Amino acid sequence: AKSNAVIVAEPETSVAKPQTAGVEDRTRVANTTAYPWNTIGYLLVTYPNGESYRCSGTLVSPYTVLTAGHCIHNNPRGGFIVQARFYPGQYQSSGSSSVVRPYASHADWQNLKTTQRWIQVSGSESYPVTDYQSDFAAIQFKTPFTHTSTFMPVVYSSTTSPAISAGYPAYVAGSPTFTAWTHTGNERSLSLRNSHVREFAVDSSGGNSGGPFWINEPATGRPVLVGSLSYGDDLNDRAGGPWYDGWNQALLKDWMAYGVNAIEVAQNLSSGLRVASVFSSAQRQSQSFVRLYNPSSVPGTVNITLADYATGNMLSTWTSPVIQPGASAQYSIWDLELSGSVRITDPPAFYSLSIRPTFTGYFQHVLWQMTDGAVTNITTCDTKTTSDPNLLMNVHSSTIFNEYPSTVVLENTGTAPTTVLLGIYDARNGQRLGGVATGQIPANGQSMSSMLSIQNAIGYSAPADMFHFIVKAESPFTGYLQHLVRNMKTGVVTDMSQVCAMNP
Repeated sequence: AKSNAVIVAEPETSVAKPQTAGVEDRTRVANTTAYPWNTIGYLLVTYPNGESYRCSGTLVSPYTVLTAGHCIHNNPRGGFIVQARFYPGQYQSSGSSSVVRPYASHADWQNLKTTQRWIQVSGSESYPVTDYQSDFAAIQFKTPFTHTSTFMPVVYSSTTSPAISAGYPAYVAGSPTFTAWTHTGNERSLSLRNSHVREFAVDSSGGNSGGPFWINEPATGRPVLVGSLSYGDDLNDRAGGPWYDGWNQALLKDWMAYGVNAIEVAQNLSSGLRVASVFSSAQRQSQSFVRLYNPSSVPGTVNITLADYATGNMLSTWTSPVIQPGASAQYSIWDLELSGSVRITDPPAFYSLSIRPTFTGYFQHVLWQMTDGAVTNITTCDTKTTSDPNLLMNVHSSTIFNEYPSTVVLENTGTAPTTVLLGIYDARNGQRLGGVATGQIPANGQSMSSMLSIQNAIGYSAPADMFHFIVKAESPFTGYLQHLVRNMKTGVVTDMSQVCAMNP
């Protein structure tokens, strides 16, 4: 049987239609320039017969917009569209009829992708539910969207409810609109999943086609795309479309790889700091962490490209949150896999990284062995590892001292005894917490102090979320600092001093 809800593309020059019975539940998106709303856009397409339609779409990579199949292909109108323009984050100011397009639009599409089934059947007003599973598409652009470095990740086979719908309906409560609207609703019919379709209790109308169904991922709270909208009713809390699951996963991943792999790979992997042997989440017994230290005077971010170690193919690009001056942030490989331009759900065993910061700083690669709890520093890079003789990054605080106590070593390579002032900083934000002077260190001798004793000397009690310090030699000193960590479960002592220098 066909669905009695019709597809919701809308002619750009249409006249408002009578509303169906029910209650208008949609709300206007307050700020379309905030993430994830800035990945959702107004899509204007033209068919070979000259007819223009509006739809909605979602940026899932710098080059790819996911939308509905019926937004790019219709047999009675001549087949595939001949023109497409995408306006991310479009809005109208409240009470104004003027349209604001805050970011550069794109019309230079390179490829149009939809399913073979949709190419065969497109052209009706409604379809059997088994055809809606095929009503999804991608528009691949020649040049990237650069207004954001974070794109909507796609999650496959999610069963989380409720879902959030968003898009650009032509009319809301009978009034024309060119801004984004949203509605959240629970799943209506679990049986539709058997046809690779999900249906939610949300309002939709002409123009919503191709817009996202997204959720806030339970584990992380991050917005992630789980499907797209194909059909709906204006006011009857009913809209549905293809579910992104195992049935279409390979096809969608292939579409989203366009541009990212084909165009950016050479640029991203031939520039920046090159790092090898980073363990992926597929390695269940080991977990890689990256540490990024910003010693500059201005905030900055770090862009990391992940490539398959065996093929060299780029898989995703991740941009760190803002790292404050003097701060050193730590991220697990899971953070990079889940938060990049493409969510990596089928990782290779290892990654090769290309690292491009906006500041001059330091990188460290730390491996945690889940079997015995050992933490080791396995930093490598193409420019060779180094160490700042007057600096130690990510020295362990008392929060993790019972398992991984840190020791700070000062080696005096000078010809005279010396005393050194150590500055102690909070790695979370770069704030100076205090200073402590060593005892006199003889020529060719060394001083060894546990970080716990240093922490007590400055009278600092580390909160539960404070794991690391930055330690600096702040008085003239001929020699170098060393950071040793004892893994209490194994008794192994690891030198954590080595870093790689990274530059913009």
